[in-house]
Amino acid sequence: MRMSRVHGGGLHVVADYSEAPPFSFQNQSPSFTVFDLDGRFAGLKLDGFYEPEKRSVALSPKGAELFLAERLVPDLPKGSTLYGRIMPTAEPSELPDPAALAALGEAMMEGAGGVTVGAHMPAAYTYLGQFIAHDLSQMRDEDPACPTLNWRSAALDLDSLFGPVDRHLQPVRDTCLSAGLRLGKTHGPNAGFDDLPRTRQGEAVIADQRNDSNLGIAQFHVAMTRFHQAVASRFPHESEDEQRSITRQHFQAVVLFDYLKHVIDPVVYRDVFRNGRAVVRPDSSFDKEPFLLPVEFAAACFRFGHSMVRSEYMTWGRQNGGALARLLELTHLGGGLEDGRLPADWVVH
Repeated sequence: MRMSRVHGGGLHVVADYSEAPPFSFQNQSPSFTVFDLDGRFAGLKLDGFYEPEKRSVALSPKGAELFLAERLVPDLPKGSTLYGRIMPTAEPSELPDPAALAALGEAMMEGAGGVTVGAHMPAAYTYLGQFIAHDLSQMRDEDPACPTLNWRSAALDLDSLFGPVDRHLQPVRDTCLSAGLRLGKTHGPNAGFDDLPRTRQGEAVIADQRNDSNLGIAQFHVAMTRFHQAVASRFPHESEDEQRSITRQHFQAVVLFDYLKHVIDPVVYRDVFRNGRAVVRPDSSFDKEPFLLPVEFAAACFRFGHSMVRSEYMTWGRQNGGALARLLELTHLGGGLEDGRLPADWVVH
């Protein structure tokens, strides 16, 4: 269990405990990790000790802030982190004009003289980018007493593929299990195990249900599942951890040497490889402190991917074309599944 407390002096203190609530301070001495409110690691790890008469936990060295036990806020499950920041918080006078932002959005919707944005790029890169974003970041503002927290690991470790599945979504039907991952059966003629595993109501039984937000990313999740199953088949004598490590390394190589070359200016790409980072913690190796995904990247920089989405695709599976509206329908939330399953003709091979 992790518990957090925001300190008025500009620190965010996270305490890690080994047992689930209810927690007894008398039986354990919690260890605290200190961040500033921008999410940067403050370089402090403090031991705590319980003071029964004050019903509080004091941090050593003595004189540190006392944190009342009743005011410690239950935090996220193991694996969640804070977000970092690249830039300081903007003053109200520094924020962009809402009318200018609206005009920019309208211009993006209209297109550029009929030219499709990203037409030079294969359509699959749009949904690869969305898959990457979901693997790095998931924001939830569930507790106003805490800063925004990241429910993903902030690393390209495929926790959106290998992570735990909501136990309330069991059991699933018509699935094929291999290498610890399931595929679901499609519906209709030529049906096969080419979909996400689903409940009878059609809910996707996967670690990150955002990967069922449209058919493009759902089919990419299926492709990653198949790839890992192929890795496990190719290396049957390796442990499950090693098989997953091989899958992660191949995925990271695709991102590093293929995807990024399509979306980053070549000059910037070469400069980072040759000279290292210049913006995100350029002075840190992250070997002695956690990497915190910059909130600007999570909330803004990756939004360019939305401009890569096309209103129509020339071919999709066995279809002659696929309208974006149809791709959004063919999900659980979209309501376009047949008997809670994907129509087989919409599978991408």
